Amino acid sequence: MRTTYLVKSDSPEMNGALVEITGEEWYEITKLNASLPKANRRYFIRDTIMDGSESDSIVIEVDRSEYRKWKAERQTLWRHSKDNNGIVTLSLDMPIINSETLSLMDTIEGTEAAENAYFAGKVIEDLKAALIEWKPWALDLLEEYLKGSRHITKWLADQCGVSEQMARRYRRSFEEFVKKFLA
Repeated sequence: MRTTYLVKSDSPEMNGALVEITGEEWYEITKLNASLPKANRRYFIRDTIMDGSESDSIVIEVDRSEYRKWKAERQTLWRHSKDNNGIVTLSLDMPIINSETLSLMDTIEGTEAAENAYFAGKVIEDLKAALIEWKPWALDLLEEYLKGSRHITKWLADQCGVSEQMARRYRRSFEEFVKKFLA
């Protein structure tokens, strides 16, 4: 990643045109800038340019009004990303990197699979909530079923401190409860 620094020239004949400087020179400008009043400060915006899988950064000196507009946009983006707990919203028209014709929409699996996955997860959540209210051991038994345990009756007897015969009754009542819930 390369960073380019462009600042307005102090030379009168360049009439404020942008010139490239080194990182050290830019650092000196920002150190001096911190001690100046707001009216005399120099303002910079940063942008990242993606070139395939590589990115370059560019820092450009701008006037105060342009800086305030850029900062307001950045703060809005930051606030939204903070509110969304790391969730990023992408446009479905966004082009896929290294592809001339594909967009994000072209790569998404049919919505039916996504809906089915959502509803399956929702059913399991609701079942877990119902099991917690029904019996104290029921949620643990569900977890054992979901793990694919083979010795559930013995596990249930040990867990509840009952005989295996009683654990079989618990297991049958659990299975009936789940069948009724899913019906």
